[in-house]
Amino acid sequence: MPRWIVDWMRWVLLAAGIAGLVAAGLAWQGAQHIGNVSKNGADAVARVESAKRTHTKGLATVVLNLSWKDDGGKLYKAREVPVTRAFGDRIVKEKKLLILAVPIRYIKGQAEAMPVVVPDAARLEVGMLARFHVLGSGGIVALLCGLLLLVFGRRAVGDSSKK
Repeated sequence: MPRWIVDWMRWVLLAAGIAGLVAAGLAWQGAQHIGNVSKNGADAVARVESAKRTHTKGLATVVLNLSWKDDGGKLYKAREVPVTRAFGDRIVKEKKLLILAVPIRYIKGQAEAMPVVVPDAARLEVGMLARFHVLGSGGIVALLCGLLLLVFGRRAVGDSSKK
């Protein structure tokens, strides 16, 4: 096998491993946020202003634009709150909203913190944790393969110019 292929594979695997671990970290952080808001958040009923279904690389996702008022009457808005596809199918059909209000939990005083849609929180958290496990495992395997090629790749291929 030509040396340049081994060099190329080594760096691709190392980059894929690092990217996988970063993506796993983001999924873990998202799952932790959902758990924190579910446990410590305040209850409210949010108005569904709009719902958007996106399709990226065969993966369908649904995001909601929500607005709600706290106990003091202060208006909050959240854009692109993720929900699972199953819950999204209950909210929107053929570009029409079927449900106009959803129960949510949010952290009081943190307008920038994403609220969590209560009926969907557990399912979304499990999905994010599953994504964390898949991406983390894949990232570790790719990283280890890249490190093995980094350490042993040159010895296995050898230098063809030394003949």
